[in-house]
Amino acid sequence: MQGYTQNISADGLRCTIAQKVPIGCVLWLKLDKDALALCEEIERKAVILQQGILGKVVWVDKQKNERYDIGLQFLTREEQGRL
Repeated sequence: MQGYTQNISADGLRCTIAQKVPIGCVLWLKLDKDALALCEEIERKAVILQQGILGKVVWVDKQKNERYDIGLQFLTREEQGRL
């Protein structure tokens, strides 16, 4: 999947992608170095792997242009063990 990040906050990430993904799905997002550093600064326990971060889809919103805005909550090391 390809897309782009619109917003990074303490609540997680907002991304736009072309494919619909189900709520609860865990995604790995490859981010540039600056975005990855910002995510790690916001959530120190976030799972960071190979220049990317793990996030759990918490909401999906279909856009007019056949793309989807998705909200991802940072997956933490504690949560990773429960998957």
